[in-house]
Amino acid sequence: DAGLHFRNLGGILHLRVKGKGNVTRVVLEGNAGELISGKSSVLLKEGTLPVTVMDESASASVSIVCDPAVKLSENAAVDFYFSLPSVEFVSGFTATFEFGAKGTLVKQTSKAQRVERSSILHMPEFAFADMPGQCVDLGLSVKWAAWNVGASRPEQYGDYFAWGETSPKPGLYSGE
Repeated sequence: DAGLHFRNLGGILHLRVKGKGNVTRVVLEGNAGELISGKSSVLLKEGTLPVTVMDESASASVSIVCDPAVKLSENAAVDFYFSLPSVEFVSGFTATFEFGAKGTLVKQTSKAQRVERSSILHMPEFAFADMPGQCVDLGLSVKWAAWNVGASRPEQYGDYFAWGETSPKPGLYSGE
């Protein structure tokens, strides 16, 4: 049909990041489990735009593997682009930045965000203030972590552990 115009079926999510360290991987996930990568099909209905439908085997996450690692800068933002199907992140999304053996940092939004076909969703630039692997010298004989195990920022509680245990205990103090 001469009137069928596909253009792009998906869109782009654009993140701009400042900070220190070398990013080895970035993982993107919708906070409500939206399917964003894997097998899909296209529904065509006369008079409407094509719609991408993700297969039930599709994944709720997509990754950018940085090989070689991408060096962040405190002065100029580094761009990361995710190619996605048209999707509405109804509860926002989470981007996890991995720094190899140095750890991870997480950036999360809870506001609904929509990636539309044939367009780019530009997110505001952000900077990581604390980088993984940083330690605090309290003037004692050892250096301390800048934040708790299981946290990605100093203001987070992190995981709960029972005495002598090496794996976290979900809901240990929350009554779950």
